[in-house]
Amino acid sequence: MLWKLYFALFGVTTLGGVGVILVDGPHPIYPLADYVILTLTIAQLVGLFGYAFQRPILSERLWQSAFPLFTLNLIATLVIASIRFAAARPEYGAPVAAFAVILVGLPWHLPLLLADRRYAFRSTTVIWKELV
Repeated sequence: MLWKLYFALFGVTTLGGVGVILVDGPHPIYPLADYVILTLTIAQLVGLFGYAFQRPILSERLWQSAFPLFTLNLIATLVIASIRFAAARPEYGAPVAAFAVILVGLPWHLPLLLADRRYAFRSTTVIWKELV
């Protein structure tokens, strides 16, 4: 039940991110990162849906192969957000900006990575057995 709620909340915020990019364009600091991170986040959201609702989507091997990219996506999200926050608030400095982003961003994004990991590697007997 909590995974379904998390999926709904994360889906709404991801749609908000898509809307911001469509209306305002990408952020001027590393604009390409917006497109790459958002694309990978949407892929992760699909995996979260599969995990939350116990549905096999595509193949188990695909999700296992994509997991390292999802891990890099989390790291990139936190690093880029730290750089942008430090640039927007130079009075705080880079270390404080990085700490603030990690303090807020890690608890929000880490469950997504955990769900994708469980979906790819731990759900072999529950979700993926339907495809065999």
